[in-house]
Parts: sequence; structure tokens; C-alpha cells
Amino acid sequence: MKKKKMDAAYINPTDTSYEIDITYLIISIILIVVVVGAFSIDSFIGLQ
Repeated sequence: MKKKKMDAAYINPTDTSYEIDITYLIISIILIVVVVGAFSIDSFIGLQ
């Protein structure tokens, strides 16, 4: 993440923060787990 580079807090309305980076990371992990392949929810419930 950018915390070391920016020396920033997680949430800081007046200065730089890395809140959006964490949000993008969480969304991408959720999409990978839920949508893709043999480990998706579809395969667990038998739709594929």
C-alpha cells in the first residue's frame, strides 16, 4: 500500500489517506472469490 510512501492515516478528510486503496483491494478480492472458477459460489451450489 501507499502508507509508507505517503505517511498517511487510513481516513483523513483534510490530507492524503489510503482509504480508497483498501476499498479497491477489498472489492477486487470479493470479485475474485465470488465470480471466478472452481471456487466461486456458483460451483458450491451446483450451477456449473
